[in-house]
Amino acid sequence: MTSTLEKVADAPGVAAVVSPYTDAGAQQISEDASTAYATVTFDATADDARIETVRTLALAESSGSLRIALNGQAFTATPASNPATEGLGTVPAFLILLLAFRAVWMAALPIITAVAGVGTAALTVMLSPRLTSRSGLSAPGAPTGRRGRRLGRGVGRRVWRAGGRCGS
Repeated sequence: MTSTLEKVADAPGVAAVVSPYTDAGAQQISEDASTAYATVTFDATADDARIETVRTLALAESSGSLRIALNGQAFTATPASNPATEGLGTVPAFLILLLAFRAVWMAALPIITAVAGVGTAALTVMLSPRLTSRSGLSAPGAPTGRRGRRLGRGVGRRVWRAGGRCGS
């Protein structure tokens, strides 16, 4: 398993690997030693092809006695959103409101209000980081500056788990 983790660490796009067989990852082994996991952190250049390379390297060691599972954002398929379905959902809503209120303006007003509310909320979420200072919003004792940026990068890390059960 150590050789596989070394191959993964040398793969392009991988920033770091924390092996359960090192001092840094010693806590990544269960008490009964039946489950262990390694944490793989990708760098900014990791694209789908590089992630697929890591997937192939990691799963190559899988056998009857060793179960390897991959977990995390990089290995989870996220379906693309389809704005057309949201637009199509407003048509039946408008028709139901038209039947209920029996007036075009009364049926359109809730739809217009909902679209304006969602648009305002989306703009607020997108613009608020640009209009506010992060230092004033941090809680007492919260990491700031360089340390905070490093922790922020770690939030999006991808986790590779090996062993019997895969916990979260």
